[in-house]
Amino acid sequence: MRSKNWLLLAFVLIGTALFLMQDIWMVRDIDDYGFSTLNELRVEDGQRFLVHVKPVLSFADAVKSQQAAYFDYNGRFLIHTLSQWFNSMDGTTLPIIVNTLSWALLITCFVLLSFGRKRLDWAWLIIAFAVLWLTMPNSLHMMIGSITAAADYLWTGAVSLLLLLVFQNITQNDKPSSWPKVLLIGVFALIAGAMQESFSIGISAGLLVYALSNRKRMSREGWVLIGCYIVGTALVALAPANFKRSDMLGLMVRWYVTTDLLRAPIVPLTFLVGVFALFVNPGEVARILKQNTILIVAIVVNVLFAIFVAYTGAWQLTCVLLMCGILLLQMSRAVFTHKAVKAVLALLAAVAVIGVYCLQFNYRHGMWQVEQTMFQQAREGVGLIDLKRSFDIDEPYRQSKLAPLLRQYLRNPHETLILNNQQNGVSLLSKFLTRCDDPELVKALLPDSPQNIASLFLAGDTARVGDADAVVLQSFTVTRGDTENADHLDGAVVPCQQWEFDGKWYKLYNKPAATLNELKVRS
Repeated sequence: MRSKNWLLLAFVLIGTALFLMQDIWMVRDIDDYGFSTLNELRVEDGQRFLVHVKPVLSFADAVKSQQAAYFDYNGRFLIHTLSQWFNSMDGTTLPIIVNTLSWALLITCFVLLSFGRKRLDWAWLIIAFAVLWLTMPNSLHMMIGSITAAADYLWTGAVSLLLLLVFQNITQNDKPSSWPKVLLIGVFALIAGAMQESFSIGISAGLLVYALSNRKRMSREGWVLIGCYIVGTALVALAPANFKRSDMLGLMVRWYVTTDLLRAPIVPLTFLVGVFALFVNPGEVARILKQNTILIVAIVVNVLFAIFVAYTGAWQLTCVLLMCGILLLQMSRAVFTHKAVKAVLALLAAVAVIGVYCLQFNYRHGMWQVEQTMFQQAREGVGLIDLKRSFDIDEPYRQSKLAPLLRQYLRNPHETLILNNQQNGVSLLSKFLTRCDDPELVKALLPDSPQNIASLFLAGDTARVGDADAVVLQSFTVTRGDTENADHLDGAVVPCQQWEFDGKWYKLYNKPAATLNELKVRS
C-alpha cells in the first residue's frame, strides 16, 4: 500500500506541475470583467434588471452583489461570491494557487474513483491523465481559464469528485462515525451541493437512487451526507433567478447539448469502449455498471436537465464528462488487460499529451501577452484596441478568451467592429481596468489595427461625402476627413466614436448610412 501511495503522490505532483506551468498565463474574460463589479438591482417601468456601476472592494461587497444576483441573475450564490471576491483582488496569484490546489484534488479523486487505491500503476495513471487532459475540452478551455470559469467548473468539479469519494468510503466502512464527524460530513455536503446546479442536480439524483436501492445497508452518515447535499442542491437550483434565466433561453439553444455531447471526444469514446467491453467481457461490464449507479444516474439526469431546463453552453456538461471519464477508465482497464496493449496505450497517451501540451503552452503564453498588451493599449491609447494579433494566435483554436467580449468572432477583416455601448463586454472591460471610474475608457475593439483601417481608404473603393471620404463595411461606415469638424455623413447621423490617426480624423458609424453606390449619388 505504501508504494501505491508514493505512486499516486508522484503522479499528482507531476500532473499539477504541468497544470501550473500553463495556469500562470491566466487570461481574463468577459465574466471576470463583470464579476469585478457589484450587481445592483434597479427597477424601472416595472422591470427588474442588474447594473454594474461600482467595483467590488471586499468580501462583503461580493456577498451584497450576489444577494441581488440570487433573485434576478444566477442562483450560484456561494461559488459566485468567491468569484467576485477573487476578481476584486489585484493580480492573479491567489486564484492561481487555488486553481492549482483544486486541480491536484480533482486528478487525485478522479484516479481513485476510476481505479481505487490498490490498483494503481504508471501505465494507467498516464492514460488517466491523457483522458482528462485530451478528451475533455473543458480541461483547457474552462479549467485552465479565467477566474470565474475555474471557480464554476474546476473548483466545483474537484469538490464534487471529493464528495463522491467520501460517500464511497462511507459505504465501504462498517464502523459508525462519531457525531462530530457526521456533522462535519453534513456541512461539507451542504456546501458541495450549493456550489453549482449542473453538477449537484444529477449527483443528488444518483445518490438518492443508490440510497433507496441500498436503504437497509445505509449508515447514518450516508443519509446525512445525501440529505444535506440535496438541501444544498435545492438552495442553488431553486433560486428565483434560475427560473428567470430559464424563461429567457430558447428551446433550440438547449438542444445544442446533443451536438456538444458528440463533439466532446470522451463521450463517443466511452460509448465505443463500452460496446467493445460488452462483447469481450459482458460480466465485468455488468459489474461496473451496477457498481456505478450514482454516476450513470448523474449522467442521465444532468443531460436531461441541460436539454430541458438550463443549457447555455458546452461548459454545462463538465460533470457529465467527468463521470464519463471515470466509466471509460474502469471499462478500459477491464478489457485491455494484456501488458503489451497497456504499454502501447500508455506510450500513445504520453506522446499525445506532450505534443498537445507544447502547442497549448505556446498558445496560452501568446494569448496572455496579447491581453497584457490590450490592457496597456486601453490605458495609454485613444480608446481603440487592436485585436488582430489575438485572432492570428487563436486561428487554430477558435477558443480565445478575448473574443467572448461580445461572444462573436470577427470572421472577415474590417467587417465588424465591437463598440462600447455601455451594455457589452467593452464597457465591462473599461470598468474592470478603471475600477468603474471610466466606463468609456475603451471605445472599441478593432479586428485590425488603425493603420489597416486607414489603408482601406487607399484601395480606391471610397465615396466622397462633403469634406470627407467614406468606406462602407458590412455593418459600419467609416469616414475620414482633414479636421475633427469636417463634414462627414448627414449631421442627423451621430458617429459612435472618432479618433485621430496620422493627421486625419476618422469617424465610425454603427451601421451603414447608405450603400456605397448611394453615397456616390449623394456626393
